[in-house]
Amino acid sequence: LGLMLQARSGKVSREEMADGLQAALDDLYLVIDSLDTVEGSLENVLGAYRARIAPKCEAAGIALDWQIEGTQTGRLSAPTTMLQLCRILQEAISNAIRHGKATRIRMLLSESAGQTTVTLTDNGSGFDPSTVEGLGRGLTSMRKRAASIGARLAFTDANPGCRISITLPFAANPGHP
Repeated sequence: LGLMLQARSGKVSREEMADGLQAALDDLYLVIDSLDTVEGSLENVLGAYRARIAPKCEAAGIALDWQIEGTQTGRLSAPTTMLQLCRILQEAISNAIRHGKATRIRMLLSESAGQTTVTLTDNGSGFDPSTVEGLGRGLTSMRKRAASIGARLAFTDANPGCRISITLPFAANPGHP
């Protein structure tokens, strides 16, 4: 809506308009992918997300390493969980590129002791995790999204870079209430 109002007033450049429209389309794709009930496993939703971001990472000169280890394929999660997880990853990848100046991003989906964890690690400039409190809307938004689905979110130093771990609640796993 803000972009539309700016366009009508002539206060937005063509590049800003294109970037804003791309961001809106990306968000729409996330919503559609998260609602896909036929292919709604966590692995498939993350695969669809990877297919959408890989060309952008490549164009930005970012090497993308995507791994899935020890998970139960076909596990279904609620569409809300899928959407919030993808939005957290979207913010984390955006931060790694814009603020961290990363050249490599690694995403790992793993399962251990009945918990599912998505870990995103970059080789950028990183930041001191103890100073995360109060930094920017993006990190605050990531925390709120994680809390809304009952996930734990942790920021750690990857030296160099940053590591973000999202541990999903048991409800995201089969056989758990």
